[in-house]
Amino acid sequence: MEIEKIIALHRFALHKRKLPYRILLIGHALFLLFFKRYKSKHVIINGKEGPKFLFFKALHRFDYDALFSKISSCCEFEKQILEVNLSFGVDFSFFNQILSKISQYNEIESDSNVDKVYLFLSYLFYTKIIKSIQKFEFDILVVFADMQPVDNLLVQFYKNKNIPTVTLQHGLFVDYEGTFNISSVSYKNVVSDHFLSWGEGNKHLINRHNPDCNILVCGNPMIQNVQNKFKNENFFTVVLDWDVFEEENIKMLDVAKSVAEEMEINFQIRYHPSNNPNKYYVNSNYLIENKLDYMDSRFILGHTSSLIHVAFRLGKTVFKFKSNIASSPIDESCVIESSHDIKILLNKQQTKYIQIGETINIGPIGTKSLNQYKLFFEGLL
Repeated sequence: MEIEKIIALHRFALHKRKLPYRILLIGHALFLLFFKRYKSKHVIINGKEGPKFLFFKALHRFDYDALFSKISSCCEFEKQILEVNLSFGVDFSFFNQILSKISQYNEIESDSNVDKVYLFLSYLFYTKIIKSIQKFEFDILVVFADMQPVDNLLVQFYKNKNIPTVTLQHGLFVDYEGTFNISSVSYKNVVSDHFLSWGEGNKHLINRHNPDCNILVCGNPMIQNVQNKFKNENFFTVVLDWDVFEEENIKMLDVAKSVAEEMEINFQIRYHPSNNPNKYYVNSNYLIENKLDYMDSRFILGHTSSLIHVAFRLGKTVFKFKSNIASSPIDESCVIESSHDIKILLNKQQTKYIQIGETINIGPIGTKSLNQYKLFFEGLL
């Protein structure tokens, strides 16, 4: 068991934190150990004769739930769907694990005993999932995102039992080579036998860090070709990143405000699920509060959000705000720094036809993507 890959996300919680905060983290880890447990929702779906699949997900968000459901539904073999949440409840089961896990405590790399204790307690908490899943019989394990600690632990646990393991992709991964970034865990700590990628770009990124992993481009089935969608000259959409990039979000909104006032066009803000909207006050008569379909907008302005690459894949006019932040590759002609850049590019694009087709970030979509997942599951016979 590579404990470092399970606790990797927790190292970011410790980064540049003072001792009192790190001690509080230990208290939180102890609270989880004693008073939290996994509550599972288990569904069995009959299918054709062949290997038995277990689809596991612990990462919850409405779009993640829909993606997981879509992909698992195209597996035609007998399958079990297991989704877990945390719930309150006294659970001392980890006591049985402590003595057998002491050697793994010693494997944790840290100059601070406080940090080692926190990381070890966090790891012990995830081991609770083992007892919840051992009662199920299956031949192949498919997890939603093995960069998540509990998914990562399960994959490693069942790989040791010679069970084939598969992980899905939940978003576009950005190459953060040379920087300390929480998102790099997504591609550096892959432990599954098979990784089902959205596009060629992430396939190459994952392969560079995990050469033994079998990576197949299956695309994103949640993206559907848009029929009869015409641009609306009356508004555009600004897509915010998560709050880690708050500074870039604010600068991008300043550009959007300038564009709106100079071109006399309305705009809407599409928030990231993790955003605190109160951080992004915009004083503009052109800001519209009601939520409109971003695919109806004249153009889309974003930074590193996956959504701008989805829109670009579907042939929408997209502008990417330039910064020093690493991001997924996009056509350089889409990159802007100011409202002036946007106006110039819009004039150039009046007669330009935007080719709709697979990009480096997103390969097959819709039914074509689902068929790729179906063929993969059938190939695991």
